[in-house]
Amino acid sequence: MTTMKLVFISLLLLSTAPYGPLALRTQLPSLSGSSNSKNYLTTQEHWFNQTLDHFSPFDHDKFPQRYYEFLDYFRIPDGPIFLEICGESSCNGIVNDYISVLAKKFGAAVVSLEHRYYGRSMPFKSTTTENLRFLSSKQALFDLAVFRQYYQASCRAIDSTIHMQESLNLKLNRTSVENPWFVFGGSYAGALSAWFRLKFPHLTCGSLASSAVVLAIHNFTEFDQQCVEFWIMLGIGESAGAECKATLQETTQLVEERLASNKQAVKTLFDAAELEIDGDFLYFLADAAVIAFQYGNPDIVCSTLVKAKNNGDDLVTPSISLHVDSNNVTKLLDHSCRNYDATPAENVFKTSCPLAAVVKRGVVTLDISCYCYGDCLTLTSGYDKEAYAKYVKEYYLGTFGSSVQTYNQKYLKDTSLNKHTGDRLWWFQVCTEVAYFQVAPSNDSIRSSKVDARHAFNYLPYTNMLFQVSLDSPYAFCAEFIMLFSWVTSLYMIVGRVCCRYHLDLCKNVFGEGIYPEVDVTNIYYGGTNISGSKIVFANGSQDPWRHASKQTSSPDMPSFLISCHNCGHCTDIRGCPQTPLSLEGNARNCSSPEAVEKVRHQIIEKMDLWLSECRAGSWSFM
Repeated sequence: MTTMKLVFISLLLLSTAPYGPLALRTQLPSLSGSSNSKNYLTTQEHWFNQTLDHFSPFDHDKFPQRYYEFLDYFRIPDGPIFLEICGESSCNGIVNDYISVLAKKFGAAVVSLEHRYYGRSMPFKSTTTENLRFLSSKQALFDLAVFRQYYQASCRAIDSTIHMQESLNLKLNRTSVENPWFVFGGSYAGALSAWFRLKFPHLTCGSLASSAVVLAIHNFTEFDQQCVEFWIMLGIGESAGAECKATLQETTQLVEERLASNKQAVKTLFDAAELEIDGDFLYFLADAAVIAFQYGNPDIVCSTLVKAKNNGDDLVTPSISLHVDSNNVTKLLDHSCRNYDATPAENVFKTSCPLAAVVKRGVVTLDISCYCYGDCLTLTSGYDKEAYAKYVKEYYLGTFGSSVQTYNQKYLKDTSLNKHTGDRLWWFQVCTEVAYFQVAPSNDSIRSSKVDARHAFNYLPYTNMLFQVSLDSPYAFCAEFIMLFSWVTSLYMIVGRVCCRYHLDLCKNVFGEGIYPEVDVTNIYYGGTNISGSKIVFANGSQDPWRHASKQTSSPDMPSFLISCHNCGHCTDIRGCPQTPLSLEGNARNCSSPEAVEKVRHQIIEKMDLWLSECRAGSWSFM
């Protein structure tokens, strides 16, 4: 068969995770756009021809797969080789995290293979569902095995049409020496690390599976339950414990209510007007909340929202700007409410909350809802008090670097190669193998029940209303105000059974009929959290919601370590604190308990040292 050629696009595919997903879309931000060379040990690309379908005895098509190597710490000739697995993202180099510290300690070479289809290791010119049929964890594991044998081999070179690159043995002028190998990965790549040792125990001395999501799950309610437990236990730093949880739950409720009346205004407030499907928007907001906890920045969201709540600020509602003269304020209030419910102006201060009528630069800030019916819907001028919207825009879309288009099914359906291709690829894996569907628990959830894989729910609209106007005439506003509030304060209770299969509908909408996550097949094949392997270290952060999809029970040959601290989240053992942005060499000094991180790292080193020594004692022979 002829070798398949890849037409490279100049745009490097952006992605969110050197170490894997994680929330469905809450993945670790990529360093692909970073200009700081210190973030990488190397960015020099190498290529070799990979088999497209490892399971076909007839199809021998190839595609060019990208990899990296770093030899500065390598102890010639018998030092170990660390295989760092790239996950569901563009792999743009070998990241300078804690693995670099381990490489220096053990005198190891470090090699890293880009996951098939992601980044520049794309076998096809488009990502149609048909073309994605070779995208799976099973194919990826064989990629790693073939690459491992290629790199170690005595005299093998890549097809000259791509690049001439000598293998390690050829470089060292030897023929049959086998270096000890150790495999590393975090998140989905952490699962691949564990699965590689499970399926190919003869090819590695052991593996580190950091925050390894080895359990495929249809309805991942534990994800939100972990976040709830975290908020309840908080009592240190600037976080506010149960207050934070309650505030986020209130925010979710307010968003749901106001979506029913003016969804475009609500979505625009969060810079997410392009998300036409409400489920996409609600998923976006849920991810924005949990991402701070997942990656070691809990105080960013909690302190912001709790402070706003305690100040009496509205958490969601945008403002109403009234351009009026101060002499018209009393007349406006009296006229509007007399026409509304005949409440006399002189009784205004007998309501449960105070009336605000402050003129500043010709703009009046009014708490007119208290005046009219006591519901304390604060109407303010400006956007400084929409605390959650500000957090989402400034942190999640800004500092963290997420994109609204990641949540837009219109873009997920796009089969061309572009900067959002990685999102479509990961959703394909989610929709065919692992699910990880984050859905609302039946009780005490901060996530909207509309984002669900299975449940029908009762829909109860609200009694308030979101609107934004800017009118020159106070009397024109008053007429509009009366009309709107007359409609709003009538209690409409619509109870309906709405079957909301958000995730499964997304899979069908984006990839077509017949696409369904075969969770049971995946767990039978790999074992889930009952994985029956050996010489695999599992490590998880105490505040990481994904640890509930990882192996958390220990055994002598498969230890599982939990790093407990206030900001110990996803891949803390490799990334340090916070987990994003990158702490060079996985520095743990900013963890609330650096000693907890270093204790687990010491235990990891002990296991690595033992297993690498056993490999050398067993005098591996070249395969």
